[in-house]
Amino acid sequence: MPSIGCCEVGLVVSEPWLTRILEKGKRWEMRSAKSNRRGPIALIEKGSGQVVGVAELVDVKGPFGNKEMAANEDSHQIPSEIYGASDYKWHYAWVLENATALPSAVPYKHKNGAVIWVQLDEQTQQGIAEQLTEMDWPLEGSPIQARAPRHGDSEEDPVTRTGQSGNDADSRLKLPMAKDGSLFSRDTCQRGGKYTVGEKGGEVSFQNFEAALDYLRKMPAAKWRRPNDKGNWGIVTAVSWVEADQGELDSFKFSHGATGPS
Repeated sequence: MPSIGCCEVGLVVSEPWLTRILEKGKRWEMRSAKSNRRGPIALIEKGSGQVVGVAELVDVKGPFGNKEMAANEDSHQIPSEIYGASDYKWHYAWVLENATALPSAVPYKHKNGAVIWVQLDEQTQQGIAEQLTEMDWPLEGSPIQARAPRHGDSEEDPVTRTGQSGNDADSRLKLPMAKDGSLFSRDTCQRGGKYTVGEKGGEVSFQNFEAALDYLRKMPAAKWRRPNDKGNWGIVTAVSWVEADQGELDSFKFSHGATGPS
């Protein structure tokens, strides 16, 4: 029977995808990178501060192009106008089994910098385990045992881990976030082949993104130039630093967890 530790981590999922996972048979959670984690996981509703369900992550498939996405719409339930867009980046299917809504949502503490995965505290794990015991979950005969990512695994957003690892360095970077939710981004903050950072009147330009990011880390409050929604460039100040998947968050404003189609 489930016990504390059966769901040590939670996956942050946006709506309407989370409801489709729990209620409408959506089995493929589409992500921009692979995951080598397997086993029981908690399902967190983005921005709610609550664990609302559980599932087993049993496999990862892909990357898929439009042809494969079209052939498997029943599994991922993403409309063609989304996955057919030129800027669509979510090509890996995280395959979920035994997705089940909890009778009562369990609150958790969202750790700073957690974007995709959240390490759950013991109190939250216990609250989940107690409900799962009453529900007799997972289903009898489930073969999946929990396995955390191994060193060197390529995984989207390791649990609150800083620095770089794996094959996609950008997805492992800790980036400054402004009040409006925008990030210091490799693509969107480049102007004329340069990144402009620093205090107004004392700004410095770098051609190398990593060098500019390193300069921001050393500032008391990171400041950089970036375009707003109207394309006008201005200086913004960091209100926090987040560990984020650069590719996903370039196209969407950061808001309490994973963004973009799931």
